[in-house]
Amino acid sequence: MTVQPVMPPVEMSFSQNAEPSTLVDKGGILVARVEPLCDLTDIVRQERERRTEELLQRVGL
Repeated sequence: MTVQPVMPPVEMSFSQNAEPSTLVDKGGILVARVEPLCDLTDIVRQERERRTEELLQRVGL
């Protein structure tokens, strides 16, 4: 597993106290480890509901 720090210039200027983001190679897929700037609860719930509905449509339920 390779971990490298990533901090785009825009992000650097946005917050001086923010920890730098890191990219982690998970079997060929790059995953960013970051601190969210807002509450992600609603976004995660909406995406989960969307995917659930899509899967139900695929199986015809």
